[in-house]
Amino acid sequence: MGYRVNSSATFASICDDADDQLFDRITHNSQHLLHPLLPPEREHHYSLRERSHNYQLPERTTQLKDKNFIIGMLYKD
Repeated sequence: MGYRVNSSATFASICDDADDQLFDRITHNSQHLLHPLLPPEREHHYSLRERSHNYQLPERTTQLKDKNFIIGMLYKD
């Protein structure tokens, strides 16, 4: 309908970028309100490719738990 340029970002990509920025702020700021909700960090004694985070992945038990922002960001590729 001509409201936006076809090459502009989609709403989904804007939301994904905002989620990534929030998760980065949570993980890099120990004073952030949501930081205590993160699982413990895992220790590696070997060198692999760089990961998006260094946290232990909690067990996926229910679909409702998967809707949690922190859990979703931990499992995000």
